[in-house]
Amino acid sequence: METLMLNGSWKLESSDGEIRCEASVPGCDYTDLISSGLLKEPYENTNEKDSLWVYEKDWRYSRTFSVSAELLSAKRIELVCEMLD
Repeated sequence: METLMLNGSWKLESSDGEIRCEASVPGCDYTDLISSGLLKEPYENTNEKDSLWVYEKDWRYSRTFSVSAELLSAKRIELVCEMLD
C-alpha cells in the first residue's frame, strides 16, 4: 500500500473567491488568515467583533500533488482525512 502525506502547504480561498492566502495543514482558517496578515488576533482587545466575517464565509482548501502511475492504476484508491472539520 502506498501512502502519500498531504500535510504542509495548501491554498485557502473563500468560496466567493474574494480572499486567498497560503495555508498550512493541519491548521485552520483563522490561523491561516492571521499568518497572512488578513486578520488580527481575535482574542486581543475587541478584535473578536472584527473577525465575525470569517465565520460568515465558506472556505475551501486546495493543493496540487502528484501520484504514481501505479497508484492511479489501482482497482481501489482511498483518500483518508483524519480530524477533518
